[in-house]
Amino acid sequence: MNPQLVQEQSMRRHPPEVIARRGSATEPGHTLDAGLAFESAGMAIVVTDEHLRITAANPAYGELVGSTPDELIGTSLASAEAGADAGAWAALRQGPRDGPPDRAARWQGEVRCRHRDGRTLLAWMSLVSVPDATGIVRSHVATFADITAVAGEREALRRMAQHDPLTDLPNRRAVQTELDRGVSRARRHRQRLAVLFIDLDRFKWINDTLGHEVGDHALKEIARRLRAAVRTEDLVARWGGDEFVVVLDDIGAAAQVSTTANAILAAIATAIDLGAQHLSVSASIGIACFPDDATTPDQLIAAADAAMYQAKRDGRGVVAASGRG
Repeated sequence: MNPQLVQEQSMRRHPPEVIARRGSATEPGHTLDAGLAFESAGMAIVVTDEHLRITAANPAYGELVGSTPDELIGTSLASAEAGADAGAWAALRQGPRDGPPDRAARWQGEVRCRHRDGRTLLAWMSLVSVPDATGIVRSHVATFADITAVAGEREALRRMAQHDPLTDLPNRRAVQTELDRGVSRARRHRQRLAVLFIDLDRFKWINDTLGHEVGDHALKEIARRLRAAVRTEDLVARWGGDEFVVVLDDIGAAAQVSTTANAILAAIATAIDLGAQHLSVSASIGIACFPDDATTPDQLIAAADAAMYQAKRDGRGVVAASGRG
């Protein structure tokens, strides 16, 4: 076989730095086959040139993105062919390549990789940019650990912390987070925002008389109707028990809020089919607007809650607006 061809094939499979260290002594009678270590490592490893073109990839990286190492040679680490997600590698073209000549520049963080079969994976990448003797970066070494499962568990825990398990609506904690953002956004863009505090009238009677199973069915149906009654960009949440909160972002005139509130009342009042019978439910709604009635999230919730109790006093099944507007 042509010796030059053998050398080229070896160079494609192993980075020059690895090949140079193959067989280096570690202790008497033992040698370290660095090339074999590169090939058999469970951690995904990639070596690139200064332009992030892959010069070597081990089988673990090929498995991560669904390609063979040979297929990856010459492709850019910042490309779909190499498994990169669009825009994920922009930072790597700057900071990491500009390290001081006496040490390697480093970068690490979460990146998204695309498998050849279309799946998107989340990986933790550690990248080292290695300068030559003159301080010019000639290569990068990157390692990847697939953290997709861990990220999925993390997202599930986050969702559990911010969603009501019965209705699958955001919960009180999520309202506080989103309302903070909404108020900041409304203040920045000089917009108006409305909070609707909704309390189901005499719902305790339903639980006590018909049972909690019927009550839970009614809560889930009402949650569905609330989502259908507002825009997709509006927030619908279960505050707790038989109370719900709706946040209307970027509203116009007060009449728009009143129209939405009355549409919600009508949606809730439609009889709920229980099979053998129908259940009628009514609600009382309090409204508070930013910046007319309050200027902080806590003040908005308090003002809408107070207006809801005014609606109760007005006879239930009606809408009341905060008194400051």
